[in-house]
This record gives sequence, structure tokens and C-alpha cells, in this order.
Amino acid sequence: QEMCMGAVSTERITHALQQAAAAKEITKIALDIGSPGGQTTATPELGALIKSITEMRGKTVYAFTDSMAASAAYWLASQADEIIMTGSASVGSIGTYLAFLNPKIAMQTQGVSLELFKAGTHKGLGLPGNDLTQADREYLQGKVNDLNAQFVSAVKSGRAKASDHALQSAAMYPGISTVPGASAVKHGLADGIVASWDEFISLI
Repeated sequence: QEMCMGAVSTERITHALQQAAAAKEITKIALDIGSPGGQTTATPELGALIKSITEMRGKTVYAFTDSMAASAAYWLASQADEIIMTGSASVGSIGTYLAFLNPKIAMQTQGVSLELFKAGTHKGLGLPGNDLTQADREYLQGKVNDLNAQFVSAVKSGRAKASDHALQSAAMYPGISTVPGASAVKHGLADGIVASWDEFISLI
């Protein structure tokens, strides 16, 4: 597990998984996940690597969380053979967004304005003070839709029993819920509930 400013290096995870996949003596791989998600860059590739390892003879990949496996982190978890979680942990948030913050008014109050000279329809998109055009909005929404379609497709391939609600609502689901049918297992996003990491390890 590697942390840097709250982020985990997908390169280091990829390297570790490749080593585990190549080691004949390693038959079980546990992904200990505690993440609200993150950027989509490298997530599809890392998810595909996890999926490919599950298809190797003699290798089983488990995903575990005792806190949260959401969004991009759930994308990765969904590619494991099994997902095990504690009762108070949550999984899900299957959805995609792109936020655009335009500080144009704040710039104007400070006496700053933007003059932009460009070539290319979307060049300068996201530059502070540059208003989005309708073409920009359609372009960005298209990117969000495309990435989300990839996300949902990946989850479907790894979690055949994932509910339509989970795939469409971007909701989070707890391991144990007092609301009937609201748990992660009921929505097909997890396979089992344990009390702790130690119990998880003892089971696998």
C-alpha cells in the first residue's frame, strides 16, 4: 500500500500485481481497498489486469474493504473473483462526473480578464475565465458518457448480479443495513460480510 498526498500509485499496484501473477507459489491475492475513488486515468487498464489474473489457472483475487471502495476503487474491486467487506463499510458509487469551475466573476472583481487567441474548437477549454460554449458542453458530456459506459460495462463483466439500481444511481451500499434489500450483497456488489481483516484472512 503506497500513499502520496492521499493518492495511490496505479503504477506501483500494477507492478505488484504483475509480480504476484508471475509467482507460481502465490495462489491468492488480496486487494485491501480503502478509497473514495479518483481519476479514471489508468483505472481501465488496471481493472483489466486484475480481471486477467482471475482468469489464470491457480490464481484467485479477493477484494476487501473495512471502510470504502467507491467509484474508481470499486471499478477495480469489481474485477476480483470475490468482494468481502465489513458491515459498516460501503461500496458502490458507480458513476462518472467532470466538474468545471469558472472563476470569471472572481477574476473580474480583481480587475483581471482573459483574452484568448486559439486554434482548434476546444483549445483552451478549462482555462480560468474562458466560458464554455455549447459545443464544449456537448464534448465534455460525451466524454463523461463514454467513460461511464466503460465503467458500467466493466462492473457488469465482473459482477453479473449487480442490480440496475446500483449501475444507474451511483449510490453507496453498506455491508449491513436495517433497510431491507439495501445492502451491498443484496445489490450484487459484494459476496460476503466479515467482522474484520483478520476474519477475512482466516476465511481465505
